[in-house]
Amino acid sequence: MLLINSPVFDTRLPWARWQQPGLLYRYGSYLRERGAEITMIDALAVPRAGRLRKEKIQQLMLDGQRVDQWRFGRARKEVAAEMRALADRGWAPDSVVVECFTTFWWRGAREMVDLAREVFPRAEVQVVGAYASHAPQHVEQATGAIPIAQLPAEVAAHPADWSLAPARPPIAYISTANGSRGADEIVEEIANGAERGITLFAFGEHGVVGRHPDLFAAVMEGVLARCIKTRFVATGTLVPAELVANPALPTLMRRAGFRQLFFADDRHVPLGSATDDYLDACRQAAALCEAAGFRARTDELGGGVCLGRMGEDLGERARMITRVAHAMGSVVLWPYQPAPAECPGVELDLVNGKLFPLRAENGATYRDYLNVQGIAVLMNAKYREHTFNFLGESFVARMFRDSLAREAWAPDPAVKGGLRLPAPLRQGAA
Repeated sequence: MLLINSPVFDTRLPWARWQQPGLLYRYGSYLRERGAEITMIDALAVPRAGRLRKEKIQQLMLDGQRVDQWRFGRARKEVAAEMRALADRGWAPDSVVVECFTTFWWRGAREMVDLAREVFPRAEVQVVGAYASHAPQHVEQATGAIPIAQLPAEVAAHPADWSLAPARPPIAYISTANGSRGADEIVEEIANGAERGITLFAFGEHGVVGRHPDLFAAVMEGVLARCIKTRFVATGTLVPAELVANPALPTLMRRAGFRQLFFADDRHVPLGSATDDYLDACRQAAALCEAAGFRARTDELGGGVCLGRMGEDLGERARMITRVAHAMGSVVLWPYQPAPAECPGVELDLVNGKLFPLRAENGATYRDYLNVQGIAVLMNAKYREHTFNFLGESFVARMFRDSLAREAWAPDPAVKGGLRLPAPLRQGAA
């Protein structure tokens, strides 16, 4: 069997090194245990000495704003050459499984399906991942492959086989299989990854700390007991209220190797007055983490804010970004990803959270959303590794807020005079 991780077609790919085909690592391990011969091709493998390759595909026009769309990943001809090298050695898979992590990356899956059919015409081609789960009819119509909406339940509980990776993964994602795995088994998986040279781990499931706090604590204690030298990061799966409900965990997490906590956003919180509860949880969680040794106002702590939900007010979202940044020290914006059914009539490529496909229903433009994102950039700006406390009580913070309130950046014309700042000439201008 040949497993393929697809390239990505998108406007940007943040945290590219943390994009890992965790599903394929587990599925490949599951199939190997049952006697299958497995080979894997990762079109998103990031070179150790460089960045992920990208190629401009087209330019989108969103409410008059030009936005470039890119293809991220190894070149098509490079992936094709790797497939043909397998065929030249006489290896031909009975089936090919292509993973596509989300619906709007479907063009990468189609590219890999077409290549697989070209090189291995007799193989059955399947597509797994969120694309197959949420848009199975689109998979059939656009790629002609078989969508596998749900893999066997045992796959989630199976330890990942990182030997399938073409190179040592920079990060490994751990699954508790909804709490069904034992702590010893999970600790053993982490130890095996550390022996392979993997130094960064994350829990890929949302709400593990809240739903299975005892199991999570047992894993942390197991890592400490075995003196496994590794680091952990929370990649948006940890809810602030989960730490507030389990106040002993931040210290244990820090001791076990957690170094960065990027908290989940507030998409589970109804828009409106309930946001105060979320802010209070952010403040309490930040205090617990700082007491445990996480440095305040650094990239070790980042609060989350959801942007792009139906019915939101951008002014309210801007205030929430500012207040979460004040509570946590920095803020991560998580674009709301609607299901295809929430955007009827919209091309699947454009049902992309980073493009804010519900913006028109909210009476806003793409540029409006870019402006709100600019506030987060301001909140996260660092001086000597520390962010500026915009809502703090220091003299500079108070003067800065007063300057903004007075619109000091736009002086009266009588004071400004006829000064015109220089601007670059338009191309072709005399």
